[in-house]
Amino acid sequence: MSRIIIITVAIFSLVFTINAQNSRKADNLNEEGLRLYKAGSFEAAIDAFSEAIEISSSLTSTQKYLRGNDLADRAPGASFGEQIFAVDPRTAVALVNRGNVYFVLGQMAKALDDYDRAIRISPGLAEAWVCRGSVWLFRREHDRAIEDYSRAIKIDPRSVKGYIGRSMVFSDKGNIKSAFEDLDAALKLEPKNAEVYYRRGNARRLSGDTTGALEEYKHAQDLDPTLSGPYFGRGCIYYAQRELKAAVAELTKAIELDVRYPPALMLRGYALLAMGKDADADKDFKRAVAILPQLKDEIDAGIKQIMTPK
Repeated sequence: MSRIIIITVAIFSLVFTINAQNSRKADNLNEEGLRLYKAGSFEAAIDAFSEAIEISSSLTSTQKYLRGNDLADRAPGASFGEQIFAVDPRTAVALVNRGNVYFVLGQMAKALDDYDRAIRISPGLAEAWVCRGSVWLFRREHDRAIEDYSRAIKIDPRSVKGYIGRSMVFSDKGNIKSAFEDLDAALKLEPKNAEVYYRRGNARRLSGDTTGALEEYKHAQDLDPTLSGPYFGRGCIYYAQRELKAAVAELTKAIELDVRYPPALMLRGYALLAMGKDADADKDFKRAVAILPQLKDEIDAGIKQIMTPK
């Protein structure tokens, strides 16, 4: 009997050790994937996240829900205080991270699949709902985007990304009032968040308040000089005002800060084309489409409009 107990303890100790080693390896791979992603090594980042997903999928965790309001979002069908057998949360995090790489590469179907899987595994992960909302926003499926951003905010009322994302949907729909309500909520949570001021600038620009937009963009840049968005926003304003040289200058700064900025490349291409710099414009259009193939039809339509005599 004592031998059986000793063997059982040894087996459990071995399993615990292996799980601990795999947990550390999954964490290291996630960190490595994020480092590669920031460095622009997207394929290598995907490989690291994929390995993290494979390893963490072999791990399990038991979660105990102590608050009744956890149940609806985190463990549907669970009883109060019940121990829930769940997939290791590292898997959901790695899926979101890999989905973000696919999103940047313009591979929206793959990004959506990863976000869907992350939500199924860990429905209480607000970041997964935010990221899936971004896919719906990109596809202009506004109702779905609002639903996902709202779910993220419900799970985490301090989700600044959730408020920013939902404000972008409202702006896209022309509902500037609701956009500002969400951005005001985000500012209360993070008063020095540069992206919030950039998005406020966009909302003002879309509403026709050019002066207000420029002020918001300047505030954003004062907080974070490395943020490319305000330069793009100013480029949009100058392009609309037909101040083409000024537009090109601002858009060039945006692209210098973020070389993978398809809308900035597309708009700079339009400005260059309108200035008669066809060869330079063509280079920008090709770069934009190489990064985000979905822009090709929009670029072709824009070129046709510029080249059509008025």
